[in-house]
Amino acid sequence: MELRNTMTEPKYREELLEARKRGTVPVLKISNEQGSETWMPESMDIVEYLRSLK
Repeated sequence: MELRNTMTEPKYREELLEARKRGTVPVLKISNEQGSETWMPESMDIVEYLRSLK
């Protein structure tokens, strides 16, 4: 997992704005083997998703 700071790294903020049309964080970007991306914006959903990976 890669942590990205959208406050100190403009390129990451731009990527977030381009993908979601808003800069709200936290958000989890999930990429699969086929190259498709999903952005998960809800904190509780992120926690549940990460717990499910165990």
